[in-house]
Amino acid sequence: MIENMYKEVFENGYDNLYKILTNESKESITPTECYSVISFVVSIFYRNNYWINLHNKFMDQVYESIYFLSKANGNDMFYMEEQEISIVGKTLGELQSECKSGTKQRIALLTAKRIFELTRWRLINDVITIVEAGSDCEFITSDNPVTVSPKIAGEWPIPFDPTNTLSISIDH
Repeated sequence: MIENMYKEVFENGYDNLYKILTNESKESITPTECYSVISFVVSIFYRNNYWINLHNKFMDQVYESIYFLSKANGNDMFYMEEQEISIVGKTLGELQSECKSGTKQRIALLTAKRIFELTRWRLINDVITIVEAGSDCEFITSDNPVTVSPKIAGEWPIPFDPTNTLSISIDH
């Protein structure tokens, strides 16, 4: 269902967006086109395994800390988001795997919700800029085609910060 939503809402309009963004005679875009461009770039940025892997790495560290703290205090369970989690007879690795298995759909739904929220926030202040690179530049593809730059250079970008600059290559 989530894949179909992404296809219908974001991916089906790519050909039209490409034409809009590569039309050298076009000097402005409509609010609807602006929404389409921003929502497409935001969706491509957050809809990849990088964020799931980053979340899983962070949660592995959280579970590791809670696991060893519970063991040290003689507890055989702990609470996470109002859910009681037992550690009886489980290794740390088993606990981490068990907790990851139930989060994939939740992360996908939360990400979709955040994409729509961030798109609305970005519509307020974003500026869409097309930068044409020289002819000697080559098109580079990646699992993460959108790059992010924080508002303050040198800082680590906060994932859902609407002040980040998002960039995507659209042609060679």
